[in-house]
Amino acid sequence: MKGLIVTIVDVFGIFIPGALLAMALLAFPPVTAELIRGDGTWLVGLRLVDPLVAGMGGFIVACALGFVNRLWAVKLCSRLTFRLWSDKLLARTADLNPMIERYLGDRELGIDLEKLAGALDKNETGRYAPYFHYAKRLIRANSSALWSETERLEAEIRFTAGLLVPLAALAFDGLYAAVFQSTFLSVGVSLLAGMGAVVAVRAFPNRKVREVQYVYLMAIIVLKGLHLLQSDGAGSELGNAT
Repeated sequence: MKGLIVTIVDVFGIFIPGALLAMALLAFPPVTAELIRGDGTWLVGLRLVDPLVAGMGGFIVACALGFVNRLWAVKLCSRLTFRLWSDKLLARTADLNPMIERYLGDRELGIDLEKLAGALDKNETGRYAPYFHYAKRLIRANSSALWSETERLEAEIRFTAGLLVPLAALAFDGLYAAVFQSTFLSVGVSLLAGMGAVVAVRAFPNRKVREVQYVYLMAIIVLKGLHLLQSDGAGSELGNAT
């Protein structure tokens, strides 16, 4: 069930931003003006297209735009907002790092991961949470249930970040229309889209910190479980030997 939810969130995280971006491209006043000034042949051709084919074509275009948008949306949001989440993330993981190191039992690996974290860019998550990427691989290898929860949190992050560019593009369309060609797009739509973009930017840091914190906690659960299994195994071997 959790895997299905993650799939649904990912599909919407591609389609909805892609559809909004397609709307923004079509609503750009010069593009709209060119379509209106045309001789109407494109409208005639559109009427001849089967509605199902047109719908499938629109869906494919929206998904393609959404997929391209998602490739760099998270990095863009991270770069724009790293001052809002970096210090908070560093503080939230400061108490969790020693717990992971204790249950991991490999200090050399911890030192190597910290060195790699120090070489990352200032907007990279791993710079402030050195065990983040390792923790995700650890969860994936040892617990399918916790991995589904990790994927859900990541899907929410991608969805939130993916809305920024399409909403900002719609807001720009409205601003352009209000200044130059106010008949093409209402100022109200521009304000709503602009507010949506601001909300996406403001929501991203908290969701990012929450994701990393949850991944750390789930990794600690996995490591604790493995530690208990090893302890039980050692105890059983000792009992058999005696």
